Amino acid sequence: MFLGFSFWFGVRVGGVTDERRPLPEGGEEQVWGYNYRTLEGHFERGEIIFTVHKSLTTGRVVFRIHALSQTGRIRNPFYWLGFKLFGRMLQKRFSRQSMQRLKAQVEEMLQQGWSTPSESNTTPVESTSSHEQAQQQLDKAT
Repeated sequence: MFLGFSFWFGVRVGGVTDERRPLPEGGEEQVWGYNYRTLEGHFERGEIIFTVHKSLTTGRVVFRIHALSQTGRIRNPFYWLGFKLFGRMLQKRFSRQSMQRLKAQVEEMLQQGWSTPSESNTTPVESTSSHEQAQQQLDKAT
């Protein structure tokens, strides 16, 4: 949603990470994460990688977002102008909100003594085919 308009865009999860990596200063870290790539019809062409890194020596945890993008093919001149004017601001807002959401989830888990999130608190991933409006917009874009 932006300025009262709803936009539905397709993305594809490109990979999931769950591995140990050596640290430059010695020791190891456990890394969990995933990435997704935009599909045709999206206002951007690119990929975002979300990772959580935990030092196995110190216990320090870091959340990272790495994004690469460029403007996609936007046929509607009104949407093209809107993306040129507001696109970068919205990218930054998305990153801030992602970090705030993860921080809030971790704080809630720590306060309640959780070690893993319960199934009832997870957000379901749904196919666009279950949302008629989203499927129509994807069909029109491709």
